[in-house]
Amino acid sequence: MKLSYGQKDLRPSLKHRTCPICGSPRRRLIYKQHFTGSTLLSGYHVVSCANCGFAYADMIPPQAAFDRYYRHFSKYEYRHHGGEVSANDLRIFERLADFICRSGISPRSATLDVGCATGAFLHVLASRGFKNLHGLDPSPDCAKTAARLYKIRVVTGTVFDLDRRHGRYDLIMLTGVLEHLCDVRLAVQRIVDRLTPNGQLFLAVPDVMSLGSSRNAPFQQFSTEHINFFTATSLRNLMAVAGFERIAQTRMMRQQGAGATEPVVGGLYRRAARMVKMRIDCQGHAALQRYVAASQDADRRTRRVIANASRGGKQIIVWGVGSLTQRLLAAGLLKASAVEAFVDSSVRMQGRRIAGRRILPPAALHGRSEPILISSWMFQEEIFQEIKQKMKLPNRVIKLFNRVYM
Repeated sequence: MKLSYGQKDLRPSLKHRTCPICGSPRRRLIYKQHFTGSTLLSGYHVVSCANCGFAYADMIPPQAAFDRYYRHFSKYEYRHHGGEVSANDLRIFERLADFICRSGISPRSATLDVGCATGAFLHVLASRGFKNLHGLDPSPDCAKTAARLYKIRVVTGTVFDLDRRHGRYDLIMLTGVLEHLCDVRLAVQRIVDRLTPNGQLFLAVPDVMSLGSSRNAPFQQFSTEHINFFTATSLRNLMAVAGFERIAQTRMMRQQGAGATEPVVGGLYRRAARMVKMRIDCQGHAALQRYVAASQDADRRTRRVIANASRGGKQIIVWGVGSLTQRLLAAGLLKASAVEAFVDSSVRMQGRRIAGRRILPPAALHGRSEPILISSWMFQEEIFQEIKQKMKLPNRVIKLFNRVYM
């Protein structure tokens, strides 16, 4: 199956980004990330701005490519759970909702959640007494799921589609959104334009400064989707450029599947009475350098696990074709010649090709004897249980992450 906007289509459009916050073209290289088989991009350079210090992905496709990707390849419908978010995700939404309520936001506030996925965060706010709730998400399937599960109306579209037709809101929220956007300043401007005069913004993003205390697969923050790497300082700077000041801040650790964690920094912002000066982010670059070093160290064990699984020319089956597998292939840690087949539970990936092989559905494994390597941290245990308990396959199963902690 031909990629509709894969590597060959996008490569001619790649160009250097100016800093998404201050606009400076000067940058310092931190790391070069590569992917094989991505439907979105073949890699990027992780850099930091030599002027303000903000870290971001350079040499990426234009915003339109990301918009199409999230519209057609969104994984936030949570189909494997009937559209419902995990208990861990529900827990983080509850903590964020508690923060918003403690900050004095009125439940009567007209509230918009941009990039709301299936509306779970809005549903949690509804349980706190919020009633005037609205959602916006690029995936039509997410909108349908939000209506089915929570009776919440979600409009299909991106933050860049916001205009006067959408009205104005007292509170606009973006949780786990800004790290995915190429045109960050334009996105902020569209949001600001949709606020009432006394309206407030709630923003939450992965926290670069706490990556060293989190646990996840190596380089997982440098995924095909994460293209901005915020600290509390750079998030504050972004809003200062828009004329907003931070009035409250929170930090927490988001629990994910298979023991993975992701640090989160959030802030509530309002229009500033006077100009807010930017502060140089002096820590983000060094924090990401430490993250790269720790990821490279963890990759050494990953290489050994894969080498042992395919020792003696043995062919293996790889379950999972996300950013992790795409990076392992590009880095040479996983040799395509050692892989007999790739498997993935996502119906959107099945039938496509990666490293020249068609991606199979799990049902295609019946009758096959090759060892199965689980190439996922977040869903590692879930996949293992599906193989052994649900499908009752006799194949040897190799877990890529038994003791690797980032």
